[in-house]
Amino acid sequence: MTGGEDALGVLEEELAKFHLRGQWQGDPQRAMNVTESPEHGISAEPVAAAMPHLWPWAEMEPLLHKALDAMGESKTARRTLVMSNPGLPRGTTQNLLASIQIIHPGETAWVHRHTITALRFVIQGGPEMFTVVDGEPLMMEPYDLVLTPGWSWHDHHNETDRPAI
Repeated sequence: MTGGEDALGVLEEELAKFHLRGQWQGDPQRAMNVTESPEHGISAEPVAAAMPHLWPWAEMEPLLHKALDAMGESKTARRTLVMSNPGLPRGTTQNLLASIQIIHPGETAWVHRHTITALRFVIQGGPEMFTVVDGEPLMMEPYDLVLTPGWSWHDHHNETDRPAI
């Protein structure tokens, strides 16, 4: 089968098996987040308040270490720098909160949970740096992605002599 609606339908069914969906499915204006002027026949969508912004690592890293020095003990379970978008009252985007966490050598950021799902990209890690999610230890090596489902109990361990980021 080549091309046409039948091939597209078969593809969409296959994508669904992998929890994927084509961007073309549904309302194309919403799927593409298109904003066009009324003179082109499409009502204008609300304009997002978030602004393009860059958090350079050269500025972030020294601030992380200052936070490590200023907070000798992590009193909130997370010693993080939250990236707040200058165009929003709260958050990095309208639906995402990004932050960078640093964990003292020898520290365990105590067990906690939250309703949101957390995605962690490890910048500085190693075999003795790990998070425990619902009782399962997950090593945090550099460049790893660690997912913590919403409402899962988790804590973070750094059993080395250098900070985990």
